[in-house]
Amino acid sequence: MDRRVTREEVQGRIGSIPNGFTLHFEPSAGILPEALKTLRLDAVATDGRHGVVYEIVVGRRALQDEARVEKLRRLRKAIQSTPGWSFELIILPEPPPETLPLSDVDKRVSEIQSTLAVGFEESRNSVVLDGLFLISFALLESCMAMIAFAADVDYQPLAARIGAVLTEEGILDQDQLDQIRNFQNVRNGLAHGSHHVRATMNDVINLLALVREIRRLADHPIAG
Repeated sequence: MDRRVTREEVQGRIGSIPNGFTLHFEPSAGILPEALKTLRLDAVATDGRHGVVYEIVVGRRALQDEARVEKLRRLRKAIQSTPGWSFELIILPEPPPETLPLSDVDKRVSEIQSTLAVGFEESRNSVVLDGLFLISFALLESCMAMIAFAADVDYQPLAARIGAVLTEEGILDQDQLDQIRNFQNVRNGLAHGSHHVRATMNDVINLLALVREIRRLADHPIAG
């Protein structure tokens, strides 16, 4: 089960279970029917003869993961061959991230700028630039999440998605959204180890400029 959620959250979504049933989290094979023994399950409610299998995912993006899709396929197939057992998919909302205090954002922006200025030649090294870019992007995401919370809009787990919502709300402009989308593509390539994506010095400089813009917006309360 995803460690970002608590058993209390899951129990709240499951609600009441039939009389005589007991809820087990990450059940051992010993309480499962034969067809389910080899599967790693999140939770089951069973009376020893009948049961319900609960698969817990956090955010709908998890359903795009190939391993998760394959597990669900195997689980449904096993359930179909097990009389008296059923399956329920529970999708919990993506938990909001912890945002950095703006003073920490300022400090890290200053540190990145100092790295670029003092060690200019060294910073041309692709590994260094990639790292500086990813740190800068994390600062951008933190500031955007802070704005989203202040504006009382639904949190989205990707900066590009948050940016689209904030642009619809009139908080960001189209140019800022276009930049966010471009930087998101670079970030994704770096995070996924693409050999064709490298951060450049200009990427880091331009991203820092956008971080400063978004940080200024985060510093002012947003009217509801």
